[in-house]
Amino acid sequence: MDTQILVEGPEKGPDKGFLTKLIAQKSLLTGNVFEIDTQEKFHPEDKNCSIEEVLKYLSNIHKNRHITNKEIRIKNLLIIVDADQNVGERFKKIVSILKKNSIYFSIPSRAGEVKKEEGKINVGVFLFPNNHNKGSLESLIWNCLDGGLAIKKSCIENYINCLKKNSIDDGMTVNNVEKAKVRIMAATPKPHRAVDSLINLIDFQSETLEGLTRFLREVS
Repeated sequence: MDTQILVEGPEKGPDKGFLTKLIAQKSLLTGNVFEIDTQEKFHPEDKNCSIEEVLKYLSNIHKNRHITNKEIRIKNLLIIVDADQNVGERFKKIVSILKKNSIYFSIPSRAGEVKKEEGKINVGVFLFPNNHNKGSLESLIWNCLDGGLAIKKSCIENYINCLKKNSIDDGMTVNNVEKAKVRIMAATPKPHRAVDSLINLIDFQSETLEGLTRFLREVS
């Protein structure tokens, strides 16, 4: 394996599904043997698969032979997760964990960069939606849905605005509102195949995906 990509969510979740299709559609990571790893892969009994699980895995990653053994060591480690409520804090937390094992890892100075140092594993961190704004994968997806979905998007926006107008679910953060909108979009017309339906609604030629595409192209 040349490249390990760490993501949130379960094995059949939108994070892994989205990246898998983006890489295929854009012919990215060509010549690379790569794996997109969720925490469910390592802990099948744990269906949480949250950012906390990713951080816990990173904290113990130095125990893995594909990190410590030079003969089978990976070339690249990419961490692609949600920024959630604070881009800066999320990046600092990830970097602080990586620095504890800087003997193995190149340490990126900013999100969206793949840091490369001779003799070390190249490391890149990408924070959904765009390394600058708070949010999530769903924030990114909402802005690159197929143009033919404008009416359906408007219906979902009207539903969310109706909740706000009637003071229903007042405690939702902006991030959770965006997650809800995308999940409503994916739930119809085939709620039992929500993830597959959602992936098929994305315009993978959208300019919104250029930042993530450039990030993945930095890996050689």
